[in-house]
Amino acid sequence: MKENGPDRGFTLIELLIVVAIIGVVSAIAVPNLLNALDRGKQKRSMSDLRALAVAIETYGIDHPGYPVASDVATLRSLVDPIFIKHIPMQDGWNHDFVVDSTGAEYTVGSQGKDGAGGLASCAGSPRCSYVNDAIIFADGRFVQWPEGAQN
Repeated sequence: MKENGPDRGFTLIELLIVVAIIGVVSAIAVPNLLNALDRGKQKRSMSDLRALAVAIETYGIDHPGYPVASDVATLRSLVDPIFIKHIPMQDGWNHDFVVDSTGAEYTVGSQGKDGAGGLASCAGSPRCSYVNDAIIFADGRFVQWPEGAQN
C-alpha cells in the first residue's frame, strides 16, 4: 500500500490540457448561445407585433377606421381588453414598441436589440441580418424583418 508517491494525482500538464479543452469548447458555444437568444427575442417580438396588428385590424372592423395612436400606451387604452386580452407593451429586449396609427393606416414596430434609431430601414432591403435592425409591421404585413424563414 503506497500512500505517497509519483503515481498520485494529476500532473500540471494534464490539468492545463483539460483547461485548454474547456476554453475551446466555451469559445465555440457561447457566441452560438447568445445568437440563439437574440433570435428567440426577435421571434417573440415578431409574434407580439402580429398580435398588435390583429388588435388594430379588429378595432377597424368595429369602427370606421383604425385607432388613432402615436404610442403603445394610447393604443392600449383603445384596444385593451375588448380587442386583445393583454396587449404586449415591450419587445423581446424590453424596449417599448413603436406605434403610428393614423386611422387610415398603421405601423407597429420594434427598434431591435439596441433600441435606437426608431424604425429606420436597413439599407432598402426588407430582410435585415442584424439584431439591431428594426422589425416593422405595417397595414397587414411585415415590411422589414430579420433574415431567415418567416412563417
